Amino acid sequence: MAEATLQEVMTEGTQTKRQSFGPDTESGKSQERNLTKLAGPDCAKEIIRLFVSQDPIHKKHKAQWKVNKLRKTGVTGVVLIKRQDTQEWQAYAPPGSARQVPALNKAARLCRLLRATLFTDPPVPEATPASDSDEDRDAAEFSTRVLIDLGNEGNLDNAGSAEQAFDLSSTYGSGFRHYYTDPQGGGLRPMVVQATPKALRFDLAKPQSSLLDPETGTVAAPPYVSRYVRNDLSLTDDPRDPNIRQVWTPKLCNEVLSAQHVRFLPPNARDIWKAQGVVIAGFITLDELRTRLGADKVPSDAASLKKLVAKPSEDVLDLLPGGKGNVKVLELEQGKISGDSLVFVVRCYYEQGPAYPFGFYGIAAGTDMLLYRGEWYNREAKEPLDLPVDQFKQMDNEEDQYGDGMMTIVGPANEIRAGVLGSQLEHLDRFLNRKVFYPINAPLQARAAQAATGTYIPTTPGGIPKTEDVPDFPRAAVEMFQDISEEMDHESGLEPPSTGQSPPSVQSGVHARTIIEQVNVGLSDIRNNLIRGLIRGWRIQLQLVRKDYKIPQRIGWVGDDGDYKEKEWRGSDLSTTRDVMLHKGSLSMLAPSAKLAVAEQMSQMVVGTEPVLSAEDLRRIVIGNVGGLIGLEDDPHRMRIRRQIGQWREGPPAGWQGGRPAEPQPATASAATGQVLADPQAAPAPPTPLAPAPDPVLAEMWAPVPADDDPQVAMLRQHELGRLLASTRYSRWPVEWRAPVDAEYLRMRQAVRRMNHVEQAGALRAQRSPADRMVRIALDMDDPGLYVLRFVAQRVHDHAAAHRTVRTRTAGLGGARQLEGSNLR
Repeated sequence: MAEATLQEVMTEGTQTKRQSFGPDTESGKSQERNLTKLAGPDCAKEIIRLFVSQDPIHKKHKAQWKVNKLRKTGVTGVVLIKRQDTQEWQAYAPPGSARQVPALNKAARLCRLLRATLFTDPPVPEATPASDSDEDRDAAEFSTRVLIDLGNEGNLDNAGSAEQAFDLSSTYGSGFRHYYTDPQGGGLRPMVVQATPKALRFDLAKPQSSLLDPETGTVAAPPYVSRYVRNDLSLTDDPRDPNIRQVWTPKLCNEVLSAQHVRFLPPNARDIWKAQGVVIAGFITLDELRTRLGADKVPSDAASLKKLVAKPSEDVLDLLPGGKGNVKVLELEQGKISGDSLVFVVRCYYEQGPAYPFGFYGIAAGTDMLLYRGEWYNREAKEPLDLPVDQFKQMDNEEDQYGDGMMTIVGPANEIRAGVLGSQLEHLDRFLNRKVFYPINAPLQARAAQAATGTYIPTTPGGIPKTEDVPDFPRAAVEMFQDISEEMDHESGLEPPSTGQSPPSVQSGVHARTIIEQVNVGLSDIRNNLIRGLIRGWRIQLQLVRKDYKIPQRIGWVGDDGDYKEKEWRGSDLSTTRDVMLHKGSLSMLAPSAKLAVAEQMSQMVVGTEPVLSAEDLRRIVIGNVGGLIGLEDDPHRMRIRRQIGQWREGPPAGWQGGRPAEPQPATASAATGQVLADPQAAPAPPTPLAPAPDPVLAEMWAPVPADDDPQVAMLRQHELGRLLASTRYSRWPVEWRAPVDAEYLRMRQAVRRMNHVEQAGALRAQRSPADRMVRIALDMDDPGLYVLRFVAQRVHDHAAAHRTVRTRTAGLGGARQLEGSNLR
């Protein structure tokens, strides 16, 4: 059946007169007015009209979505038709349509496999700094930690909600996540403000009152400290004070929505990125509405409640939890209004633009109840806000702003496949219930001989009873079933090897890997759309946190060094971070074991003389991907050097000035006369400065332990310190703060060099000819340390009994005690 364009659907929709909402409106035509200038009831009607007026445009969408839902649940024979009498699109299911066995619904299975394939490797955000400055880099790093904390299971559950939205896109073409801030979702917490150490009180009407100097009355210079506000608005530093004021804290929330809940503004917007506004509609309970907005913003009188639970039209009943079949719930609500009563709520957002210089955010309910109207703009940070909705579109379609889902693509083929499967079942039923032909005059009576599932048919006299011959099921039908199944795999981009299967057509591991690479290429468009939606969602989360998180929050995490860390923060701490990207290596569609196989292969590749992937990088990848699966414990030596580096990266403590130099030594005086021994004609010699005294902070931080000199430990520490020296954070600190890092790196390098000398000496001994058994040793007198010297002397002593003559460039080396240590460093 040919599909109509969006313009045709819009033209057809305007032929049917619909109930209108708001003054001077007509369904299907945009007569939008500025929502900030309308009276309360008129503004509410206009917001509702912006959603309902687009119903004619989406008639075909709704019918297609219903077809996809029925097919996904296993209903067969469902088609999308256009009624000739009303010229409207309709999902038609034949009366008595059967449901497939869930295991045989290949289209639904492909939808599940597509989601599982893309989310095998969970997505991870990475905030990008606004500039190359150290402050912006620190803000971006901390923003990444905040996003990861917000995205965990106890908060937004970013990965889980993204999977749900993507799963909806298989049916609706697009799935959405709507973000909002629950002002009381974070619970009650002690009120903490930034204040000067001398501040005495806090004024709720003047947030900066705690920053004023009590003596001058002006804003004091930083640094500030966090102090608690008591019930009488005085300030205290005691967290155990029983009179500390408790305040509600906000919490960022999201809800997963299908395409039927979201309308773009203007209606012909390509997607959420091109839209200037968005309207979101749905049913929520009265209690949930009070929780989201606050009980004081929801009317409680009987007349207002009656308007609140009213429904604007029959079209919105599709948005009920359970569809129009849940109308009985509405009928029950007409008699009594309770906290469980369903309320039709519409939220409208506009980005900053000529009509709305500071954006717009409004909430309407019922038919004409305006619950909220305000700006959609962060005044404090002077930041325009994006529409708080991200979109997960599976496949682009130039004629459809929501795109096409997997069910739209493979659903028709699934119908054909189900038809062939039904024919096979009918043929099997006919074979198991074959008819028997018997002569008319036979003494055997059909009623007596008839089996419970068989049928006896009289035939000509003289014959013998004969079972019906059922021909074999056509081979062409079997091949057709296989071809359709393979074509559905090709069309979806999910070849069997990519889903863990190993069909006979795959000849080798290389062949399977090639197919998997082709699958990754085939799914690249869907993956790119998924990444686009994820990045938008992370950016929205940062914007709302900056806007609404004014009360101090606490975040905890386990660092690379294994230590648990906590930090207090506010939304303003993320002020310089605007952009987010997908962390490299995440959402790769590779399982941990597959990642490990790729890394192992790269470690064997050599470019020039260097391997593409070093042994240390391979070790890090192994630990990061499969270390948790096999219970691999952290290396204590690695954790120790990382703790040292983590402590060092925090920078010098407040007031630190580095190691102070010792006082200069005065000139030497004569013991007999007490006079200075100096030439009176010569210029006075400058005092000789001594080395700086050891800094207690750095000395404690980099205190050595005997295990550090172990060759393997030294190599590990040298690698971690080398990464630190190559980082941008290393160069930000003064030379005095970097000095112990340099010294520790050189110390570890010397330990590694000693190990290399030992290995080289061992190689030379292995190459010595058994015939002469002579030891030829060349001593490098500039080599640091005594380890090599002791090694050489010991080897000479070991061979002295068997070989009295030792050829060497240094004569008379009979034992370790005879070695001289001059000029050794």
